[in-house]
Amino acid sequence: TKLVVRNTPETKALVADADKLHADAVAALADERKLIESRLEGEVQVALGNRTLDAAVAALRALVNQRTDSKPEHPLYQRFFNNYRPSEVIRMTLATELPIVEPWVKSLKADADAGLVAIGSQLEKQIASGRMALLALGAARQALKDFEAGSRALAFTNAATGRAALYAALRKISSDDGWIELFFRPSYRRSSDEQRELSVSEVQALVDTREKELTAART
Repeated sequence: TKLVVRNTPETKALVADADKLHADAVAALADERKLIESRLEGEVQVALGNRTLDAAVAALRALVNQRTDSKPEHPLYQRFFNNYRPSEVIRMTLATELPIVEPWVKSLKADADAGLVAIGSQLEKQIASGRMALLALGAARQALKDFEAGSRALAFTNAATGRAALYAALRKISSDDGWIELFFRPSYRRSSDEQRELSVSEVQALVDTREKELTAART
């Protein structure tokens, strides 16, 4: 739309409006991409945190098995793995695993066994970084939700309103429907595997645009 307006002699007066319409959409898209990348980075941090925490649990399992001759009924084994087997803990997500392993730290660091103390210190660090990763991911997810409900919805509405205003301005220049259609690129049709359900705000913006175009045409 911007490029057609810019390259059509009759619409030179509309260039600034078309440029702003496009610039605002590009800015909103850039903001959205940053937020999506932040969320993805949070997911990566959680995945890496889960992996390092699992490694610490595996190290504890190996040491406990060594100290107990791999006897699950041994008191040392029961101190840490009375409710869940080590393999079950390792398979858990970070958010589920943290509350289970966090109480181990105090017990490990207070033990007379230097090996257990070392693992306790390692676990303490992994738990702290894991919690930070979960907080970062939660904040990134909320920021994206806030954007979608606020800035993105507003940007979509503003774009629809701007297109409707441009349509009305073009109608004042010419009543030729074919000429006006040149300024609006046909909607991209997604293939069957690309279908995405529109949000309520997007559908409402589409309805608003069509109603304004219809009102302008009637006028």
